[in-house]
Order: sequence, then C-alpha cells, then structure tokens
Amino acid sequence: MIEPCETVPKQSPGALLSEAVILAGITAAAYFFAFSYEAAYLEYFGIPSQLAVVEVKTLTLTAGALIGLALLVFPAWILLLKLTPSTGKIFSAVFWFFFVLMLLTIVVSYGLSSWPRWALLVGLAIVVGAIDISSYLLARRKGEEYAMQHERLKLEKFRRSSLSGVVRSVDLGGLSLMMVFLFLYLVIPALGRFTARTQVNFLVVKAEPLEVVLRVYSDTAIVVPLVGRDTIGKEFRVLRLSEVASSTVFTQQTIGPLSRHD
Repeated sequence: MIEPCETVPKQSPGALLSEAVILAGITAAAYFFAFSYEAAYLEYFGIPSQLAVVEVKTLTLTAGALIGLALLVFPAWILLLKLTPSTGKIFSAVFWFFFVLMLLTIVVSYGLSSWPRWALLVGLAIVVGAIDISSYLLARRKGEEYAMQHERLKLEKFRRSSLSGVVRSVDLGGLSLMMVFLFLYLVIPALGRFTARTQVNFLVVKAEPLEVVLRVYSDTAIVVPLVGRDTIGKEFRVLRLSEVASSTVFTQQTIGPLSRHD
C-alpha cells in the first residue's frame, strides 16, 4: 500500500525574490566594505587603490560580520521602541551616538585632511540638528503631548506616501540601518589606515635593496623598497609569487610602524 506523501508548502515568488535581494545586498555591502578597507590600507603607503583585491575568504568573513551586526542592531532597536514611546527621540539618540563615534574616528585617522568626510558629517549634523531643534521648540510651544501626536501623524503620513513610486514605506528602523551603514562607510577605511599606521610585523624579501611585502593577494604580492630602518620608498612593484626564483628568501621582521619617504 502506498502511503500518501506530505505536501511541501511552496514559497511565493515574492518571498524568494525578497530573499534573493537581501542576499545580493549583503554580498554587495560586504564587497564594498572589504574593498574600502584594503584600498585605505594601500593608499596609506601611496599604493593605488586599483591594486586592492577582495578575496573569497575576506568577502565571506565580512558578510558574516555584517550579518552578526544586524542580529545585534535589530533586537536592540526593537527593545528601544518598546521602552520609549517617541520614535523621533530614539532616532535622534541613535544618530548622535553614531555621530560622536564617527567624529572621533575621522579626527584620529584623518585629522583635517579628509574634507569630503568632514563635509558629509557636518551636513548630517546640520540636518538632524535642525530637526531636533524644531521638535524641541514645538514641544515648548504646544506641549510634549501635542508634539508626540504631531510626530506620529507626520510618520504615518510619510509611511503612506510614495517616493518616486519605489519606496512606499520607510520606518525609523530603516533609517537606523542607514546610520549603521554610514558609520561603517566612515569607520572601515579609517580602520584600514589605522592598521597600516600601527602594523609592525612585515614579510621582508632578503635582497638588495631589502623589500617589504605590504599585501599578498593569491599569487601576487605588492612589495616596496626599504630605504631606511622604518621608511619605505615611493616606488612599488607587483611580484608574481609563482615566478619567484626558488632562491628568494622571505623573512618576517619587526620593522614597523612604517612611514613613506617623501
């Protein structure tokens, strides 16, 4: 006797599409952030960012880190929504928290030299600061309860609106996620520069002159000449490891932090 088989519920095309979009978004974000880190590391030593390579292992680790970060951010966001009735105050607090972190990151890693990052940060501060000030003045003038009701009406109206027929519903959770993305956009390149500025252990090619291996990507290595005890030259070359002579000797030495000879 043939037993009836259990029917497997089919997923709707919309669900499959949304999963595919999420997976593609995570992959794209992981590649973008991994490339930003590698490019910032190389640019610190004067190496063109076009030579930066994102390998599969790096891409996988970055994607895993982004998923882990999302798993931490969203539960914290839901908890904040339950504890505080005013979503505007939550977003304001989240923004200024990340703003302070981004400000410290730019000051430590770039100083005053990176004007595009400073312009982006100042522009965001002006926009969100103006919103906070207007909300505060409205609360002072009409009362806190009226201000919260006014905020809920604006949020509901915004959720029902259509932005160019593409975005039909945006909540503050999405805006918070955008803040995290912006935070990573500013912090990860700074982390790459920080790693380059503080690294002390390097592979060294024992030749005349000595050459320092800055990065190894699969079969290629980016090497620069060592012109001083902890100073590298402006020139660089891309070394194909499969074509290196068997007599070439690599050693790991503590010669950093390195600086570029001007």
